[in-house]
Amino acid sequence: MEKKLFKEIDDIELNHWWFRGRRKIISGILKNFVRSKKDSALDIGFGTGLNANLLKEHSLRVSGLDPAYEAILFSKCKRKYR
Repeated sequence: MEKKLFKEIDDIELNHWWFRGRRKIISGILKNFVRSKKDSALDIGFGTGLNANLLKEHSLRVSGLDPAYEAILFSKCKRKYR
């Protein structure tokens, strides 16, 4: 996928009502299940890294996998992941 498309997707996922609502639901679920900062999560197909960022906000240690090398580069730059 082209690099510029990741920026467009990121903007949509950040601002669109459906994605904001989904993050709110996921956040509510995580509040009930995350018990320790030692808990971890795997985000498969993480794309722009926005959902991985949400997992990290709930004190989870996050690992992510994505088949698109461009996604990995984008999320490293945008979300400050290693």
